Amino acid sequence: MARALGVGIDEFDELRTNPACLYIDKTAYVAALASALLGRQPQIFLARPRRFGKTLLTSTLEALFQGRQDLFAGTRMDREGLWAWDEHRYPVLRLGLGLRSLHSRRALATALTELVVDEYERAELDAPATQSPARMLSRLLRDLQRARNRKVVVLIDEYDTPVTENIDQAPETLQAVLSLLRAFYGALKNARRSIRCVFMTGITRLSKAGLFSGANHFYDITFAPQFNALLGFTHAELTAPAELAADLARCADNIGYTSAEFAEALRAYYNGYRFAEGGGNRIQSAFRQRMLGGFSGFRARRTESLGRFSQCVGGIRPSRALVPIAARGTVRVGRGFSRQQPPSVARLDEARP
Repeated sequence: MARALGVGIDEFDELRTNPACLYIDKTAYVAALASALLGRQPQIFLARPRRFGKTLLTSTLEALFQGRQDLFAGTRMDREGLWAWDEHRYPVLRLGLGLRSLHSRRALATALTELVVDEYERAELDAPATQSPARMLSRLLRDLQRARNRKVVVLIDEYDTPVTENIDQAPETLQAVLSLLRAFYGALKNARRSIRCVFMTGITRLSKAGLFSGANHFYDITFAPQFNALLGFTHAELTAPAELAADLARCADNIGYTSAEFAEALRAYYNGYRFAEGGGNRIQSAFRQRMLGGFSGFRARRTESLGRFSQCVGGIRPSRALVPIAARGTVRVGRGFSRQQPPSVARLDEARP
C-alpha cells in the first residue's frame, strides 16, 4: 500500500503505527536534543511558527523518554544506536497549553487546573483538593517523582498561546493572564528538585517580558544551526523518498508539469523558512503540505494549482499584533497598509509618530 505524509497527525505513536503514513525521519535531531536536555542544557526552549510540528516533537520526546523503543524501530536512531534505552527512562509530564478563547483569569485558572488534574489521572495518582494551578503543578511533580522513584521530564507545548490569544484584549485582562502564567511556570523552579529537565515550545519569545521571572533561564535553540531542520521539511526530505517521488510525478502530470518543473515550483513557492543565522537548508512548513492535500491533492488547472499559503502558517495574526502596538502609540496603522500588501520594516519605521 502506498504511503503518504502523515501531515496533521500530532501524536508520534499514531503516526508510527498507521500503515498509511510515511514518517520523515527526524530521530537523529531528536536524539541530539534529548542528549542536550540530559546533559549541559537541562532547560531548552524552541520557537517555531504555528503548524510546524511542535506538538509532534513533544510527543516524540515523550515516547523517547518513556522508553517506547518499538516506535523507533527502523529509524536512524535505531539503526545507528543513538540512544541508550536502558539508561534513559523517566516519568514524563507533558502539558499542552494550546488553550483557546480563555479571555479571563478565572477561565484560564480553571483550564490549567483541569490540565493538571488530567495528568494526575493519566499517571494513575490521586489528585489533591483543588488549589491554585501553580501549587497543584508543584505537587504533581513531587508526587510523580515519589511514585516513579525518578526525576520527571517536563514537556510544555505552546507555552505562550494563552498570551497570544489575549494580546488584543484589554490591558488588565492581558496582565491578569501574564500574572497567572508567571506563577504557573514559577512552579517549575519551586519543584526543581523533582525535575530532570524541561523542554518548552512556543511561537514567541516572551521571556524578556518577565513571563519566566519565576523560573530559571532557558537555553534558546530557535536559531541553533544544528536544529535548523528539526521541524518542517527540507526539499530533499520531500523529494528523495521513492513513495513521495512517485506521488510527486503523478501530481505533476495532473496539472501539466514535468516532475522537475513541479519540484522547482514547490521550492519556489514554499521553501522559504530558514532557522539558522548565516545559512542552513531552507525549510517548508508541514501545514503547507496539508493545505495542498499532499502532492496527490493537486487537481486544479496549471495556473491555479499553486497558492501563496504563507498567510495561513505563522505566529500571531497581524491584526492581533498591530492593535496593541498601535494602542501604545508605537506605530500608526492605516497609512497605506493593506491586507494584500503587508508593511515592510522600512515602512513601519516611516510610520512612527
